[in-house]
Amino acid sequence: MKLRERLDGPRGTMIAIMAATLIAAGVLLSAIYSYAWALESRTLRRSAEAHAAQLALSLESYARLLQEHTAELASSTSVVQALAAGGTAPPRAFPGLHSAQLLALGALGIADPAFIPGAMYNNIEVNLVGAAFNASPTRAEANSANGQWVLSAAAAVAAPDGNGRAGVLLLRADLQTVLRDFLTPASASGDYSLWLVAADGKLAALEQEHAAPPDESATYRVATAVAGVQAGFRPSQAFIADASITGLPLMLGTVCGACILIGLVGFAFRQLRMQLREDALRLEDLALYQRSATAAIPSLHYPVLAPLGEALVQLRRANRAHAGQDFAEPAVERSSIDALEILELEETDPDTVRFESDATLEIPPEIFRDYDIRGRASQISKALAHAIGQAIASEALDRGMTSMVVATDARESSPLLREHLVQGMLACGIDVIDAGTVPTPMLYFACHHLHTMSGVMVTGSHNPADHNGFKIMIDGETLCGERIADLRQRISGQRYHQGQGSYRVTEIDSDYSKAILDDVLVESPLKLVIDCGNGAASVIAVELFQELGCEVLPLFCELDGRFPNHPPDPSVAENLEQLIAEVRARGADLGIAFDGDGDRLGVVTASGNIVMADRLLMLFARDLLSRNPGADIVFDVKCSRNLTAVIVQNGGRPIMCRSGHSWIKEKMKETGALLGGEFTGHICFRDRWFGFDDALYSAARLLEILTASGQSLDELNAELPHAIGTPELRIEVPEEHKFALQQRIVDSLALENARLIKLDGVRAEYPDGWGLVRASNTSAALICRFEADDEEAMRRIQAAFRAELGSLLPDIALPF
Repeated sequence: MKLRERLDGPRGTMIAIMAATLIAAGVLLSAIYSYAWALESRTLRRSAEAHAAQLALSLESYARLLQEHTAELASSTSVVQALAAGGTAPPRAFPGLHSAQLLALGALGIADPAFIPGAMYNNIEVNLVGAAFNASPTRAEANSANGQWVLSAAAAVAAPDGNGRAGVLLLRADLQTVLRDFLTPASASGDYSLWLVAADGKLAALEQEHAAPPDESATYRVATAVAGVQAGFRPSQAFIADASITGLPLMLGTVCGACILIGLVGFAFRQLRMQLREDALRLEDLALYQRSATAAIPSLHYPVLAPLGEALVQLRRANRAHAGQDFAEPAVERSSIDALEILELEETDPDTVRFESDATLEIPPEIFRDYDIRGRASQISKALAHAIGQAIASEALDRGMTSMVVATDARESSPLLREHLVQGMLACGIDVIDAGTVPTPMLYFACHHLHTMSGVMVTGSHNPADHNGFKIMIDGETLCGERIADLRQRISGQRYHQGQGSYRVTEIDSDYSKAILDDVLVESPLKLVIDCGNGAASVIAVELFQELGCEVLPLFCELDGRFPNHPPDPSVAENLEQLIAEVRARGADLGIAFDGDGDRLGVVTASGNIVMADRLLMLFARDLLSRNPGADIVFDVKCSRNLTAVIVQNGGRPIMCRSGHSWIKEKMKETGALLGGEFTGHICFRDRWFGFDDALYSAARLLEILTASGQSLDELNAELPHAIGTPELRIEVPEEHKFALQQRIVDSLALENARLIKLDGVRAEYPDGWGLVRASNTSAALICRFEADDEEAMRRIQAAFRAELGSLLPDIALPF
């Protein structure tokens, strides 16, 4: 019984793991040796056949030269005269030549009664001489007679009067001599041989002199261009040894690898036991010793134990409530989502929280941007992430919120930022629902679907892999401008709530997909190339568009927060080059690209043309206004003025606002607009959707328009008004100076014959075009963009801007 108990316990598990590891190591060793043997055999065969091929090439060259020599000699005057005199002519010297015969033939050739067949060794030579006499093309052929191997060549000899043929010249080369003296190199790597293939398929070998007896099984042979002859090479033991894989290092390496594997398994098992013991002690402490009504689930090494911790917390709260303690259940409602689990978080120590709060935090002002918190991940310390979580939660609590959804993109820095953000939020008493790694639109959807209307997305958006930050929505409002600045002031003043919130995770994927599938109808299947850029959209994009009925060709749809293939920004043309090439190569109907967190959309046509976001807005506006005449449509200052024309022509009201997804959504909420978007690819639908920027949903609506129209995207794009436009042109400036430079431009820029719109920087409208300069909200740069009816207008508008900006910013190079 004791033995069975020991085998059933951890020790038995360890023994089973060790045994399995040994078996796996044995199998691995066998597999390595099998592979090494196969590799060695293949290497030896290839090397030996390469030597044989050299011999074959030499034989073919010799046979060709022998035939050419025979033809040249047969046409010489001396041979013609010798044949007429009935004698023999001594052939000119040729390497390896064994004999030469002049065969006088009558009009019937070898069938002539005067011809003596015995002059030829065998039927091969008979056929060869007959073909030569009849002026058929001939090649030197190998044959054997009386145990002697020869290479025979024949050529017709003309009659002395030039009329017809008088006979045939037959030359023979001794193959033994040729093989010894002319074909094989001096080498200790092995023996060369020639093999004659008989009519019955049997092989006869001609070895080098002094070589070992022929061994067909040990010789590697290749075919030659000389009929019936194969070239062979039999490697020496030294040659075989050079091609073999040394066994001892392989064995030692495999054994060492197996020992390391066993050691790692033993170490891992030891760590497992220690971590399980720690988790058991923490749960025991939670059940028996913690007396706080707001006791939190401790940090656990194994999330599978977290439901037990949650049950203990709920039991303690129920006991407290039953005993009359002051206690309030979290306001988060259970959703219809199937999987609700608890994700591991480090335990929040109140003393630690106070220490971090009391400590002097380094708060880089530049990361508190116009519509999110964002910078290099290294600028956001653990303590700052914790403080940001406290500030966001406190702001939400002030607005009457009780729970928030949290999610992350795929960046390598995101999990750590989420952990400390959530700790700060829980420390203020707000309940947190973790949606995991999903695109930003799914975070917004979760806020609506779970009725929290508040959430935080940990993301660096379209920026490089070493950037990160937070997009924040509270009570349905995406924070921007002063609201972001207020968070910084709250952190500086440590104006936080105190409490202890609850924490759980949820999966929102199926609910999000179902909502889109219930809303969007793609009438006919399309062939799509989807480039997720290794960003967060990778978790759902391929499956979603397949469920919409499309044939999806994925490109970079594997989560990789390093973004190894290209930067995750589809608004930059260079980042779409691989997508364009794939669309053309695969004959797709269109290509779709998403940015790092899935809220920016890029589109290319079947012909490889990029359809910018303002042109997509024209298509969406035209479709939407056909059902909602008079609707407001919002767009940012970087969009084409042709968008305004399309909106007006289709009965809508165009509304321009400052750039930024938060400002677009705020203006849509203010005006009740059904559609909004900006030049960089953020597109928001309040028609049949929730009003947040969602590249996945926008792409689905585009497919709906395409299949309903029966036209290709190239055809629809061609119907829209065109103008000459530039991409965003960057003027690199220090981050801390860009807004001051923008204000100087706003205050001083003077352009003749232009209407200046100072909504966001300065947009100068001319009768035949416009130009814009503004400070970027996401990078250290001023952004310029131009559009004109023709090249002349473009040059004139850019020249006007260049003259003004050159005087205002004399030390800064302009990109136009």
